Amino acid sequence: MDSIHEALTRDERAAFRAVPAKLKRGEASFHHPLCVHGSLANASDGPRRACVVNYFADGTTATCEEPLLEGQPPNRPGDALCGQFFPLTFDAGN
Repeated sequence: MDSIHEALTRDERAAFRAVPAKLKRGEASFHHPLCVHGSLANASDGPRRACVVNYFADGTTATCEEPLLEGQPPNRPGDALCGQFFPLTFDAGN
């Protein structure tokens, strides 16, 4: 959460009010990718387990030359994201 505050202007920090969204085991949170979100440190005795799934439109292209994920070969700007780490989950043509 500290990194969120570092990205805000002084006025934005003053107006920022975190709204907790506590999830029970097995629940999920869905939000827009531009929604500011984060979590505090795990203060429990147990592990925190999470799964993140990012969906984006077929044909989305790279904007940088660096690997987007560890183990993924670098992309060239303009290359469509595809392959093992970017599976097509729905084909509207079928």
